[in-house]
Amino acid sequence: MDQIQKHKEQVEKQIVDMGIDKYGDGTISKEELSKIADFVVEGMEKVKTQQDLSEFLAFLASRWSFFQNLVTIEQGAVKEASDKQVYTGALDLAKHGRIDEAVKLAKTATTKSVIN
Repeated sequence: MDQIQKHKEQVEKQIVDMGIDKYGDGTISKEELSKIADFVVEGMEKVKTQQDLSEFLAFLASRWSFFQNLVTIEQGAVKEASDKQVYTGALDLAKHGRIDEAVKLAKTATTKSVIN
């Protein structure tokens, strides 16, 4: 199973858990929970990339605002993975003696972190 598929399954579980919690505390009705389930099943079938997943979650949260927390968590995870990739790349460049390029790459990531 590829990485995006595993991640989709984790996110689906979080969506189900949140939906059940909101039904349990009376925030949504049985009918609304059913609509959410249909929306998620249909939407997740179309998700093939991390970008697709992010867009789907944003759309989900625009329809049911209690999913906004999930969007925030997902954005943090994406940023963390991106930062890790950048820093690994900078270390590889430095390891091969390309110090100026490594510093430039690391500064780019640091600048983006400060802006966000």
